[in-house]
Amino acid sequence: MIEYFIKSKNGKINIIEGKTIQDIKGIILHVHGVGSHFQFVYDNLDELVSRDDFFSKFGYKSIGFEFYGHGKSEGLNCSIKDFSDLVVDLSNVVTHVDRKYPNIPIYICAESMGGAVCLKYIIEKLYLESVKGIILLSPMCAIDDHLKPNPFMIQILLGICRFFPNLQFALTTKKLGSETTTNPDFIEAKNSCPYGFRGPLRLCTVRELYHVSLWIPENAYQVNLPLLLFHGLRDKVTTPNGSMQVFNKISSVDKEIIILPESEHCVLVPNSRDDLTPNFVYIKILDWLEKHN
Repeated sequence: MIEYFIKSKNGKINIIEGKTIQDIKGIILHVHGVGSHFQFVYDNLDELVSRDDFFSKFGYKSIGFEFYGHGKSEGLNCSIKDFSDLVVDLSNVVTHVDRKYPNIPIYICAESMGGAVCLKYIIEKLYLESVKGIILLSPMCAIDDHLKPNPFMIQILLGICRFFPNLQFALTTKKLGSETTTNPDFIEAKNSCPYGFRGPLRLCTVRELYHVSLWIPENAYQVNLPLLLFHGLRDKVTTPNGSMQVFNKISSVDKEIIILPESEHCVLVPNSRDDLTPNFVYIKILDWLEKHN
């Protein structure tokens, strides 16, 4: 894996490229979630190096990037002042990849908040012709009710956010890190990783996630690219019901949704040593890529 930086709207963002392969059939552009990154955390199939090891054997090159304010990219950790800035980051990376690897199809594989960024990018018609399809893992189409404050508290938090946007005061996200998975080894490794974000999300970040979670369902009908969507039925962060509602509104006739009964928010992190769901997701993605390439 090699890492380098490109300039985006707010500063430098980190690009991570997988191994060099001959005769590239397609590029998988991996997009992470809120407070996350693509630095090594724990040896499992969720790691970018693991994704690259598997898909490169079949001619697909993996490239990941870290949003501004995430991972090794510049910016205050997990501070999102404007959700559209994330869309600009994605757009700039796609343009960079398209120029570096011309005439190679690009498939965006986006997780959680990254899924919302991807959908907004597609809905706003910013994507290049080289983008041939999207793969969504537990996308943030809507925020689970138990993570939302009541309407009165929402107005209070929005008011405070005007004066203290970076304040970590979002009571509903205090469990967000531990609720992505119940795998104790992964949780311990994630909490010790210096590149991750811990604690309640910043108010400006919560504000932007809240607004986009309302915007996407209203505009999902404008998505018409081939789509493969996975969501864990046990997800306690984003909601599988939200994914199903958005999926039904998407206008593409080439779309598939797979609900994983035993999976939590991180569908590529095994719940236990016997959990083979991440392997299943890998195989389904590969099969989908082969049919669309």
